[in-house]
Amino acid sequence: MEATTLSRKSFYVYFDNRCDLLRKLVEPLALERDAIIAPLLRPGVDMATGAREALVRLARLYATHGPLLRALAEASSEDHEAKRAWRDFLEPVVQAHSADPEAAAETLLVLWSRALYGA
Repeated sequence: MEATTLSRKSFYVYFDNRCDLLRKLVEPLALERDAIIAPLLRPGVDMATGAREALVRLARLYATHGPLLRALAEASSEDHEAKRAWRDFLEPVVQAHSADPEAAAETLLVLWSRALYGA
C-alpha cells in the first residue's frame, strides 16, 4: 500500500483480502490459459503435437507472469482460499493433458532438457 496512493482502508473497499486481490489479478491469465488449452479439448486432436505446443505456450505464460503466479502458489501453502484459487488455476491444465499423459510427460522432459542443456 506504500507504493500506491490508497490507504489500507481503501484496499478493503475494493478487495476482501490479499487472496481476493490475487484472484482478480489471475482472472485474465485464466482466460489466456483457457485459450491455450482449448485445442487440446477438441475431439481427435493429436496430443503428441498439441500437448507440446500447449505446454510451450503455457511455459511462456508462466514465465511472463511468474511473480504473480508465484505469489499465489506461495500463498496457497498458508491460506485455504489461496490454495483453492491456485488449484482452480492449475486444474484445467491437468485435465487438458490427462487424455494422453505420456505425451504430456514426454513434452515436459523435452522442455526440461532444453532449459537445462539448451538441447
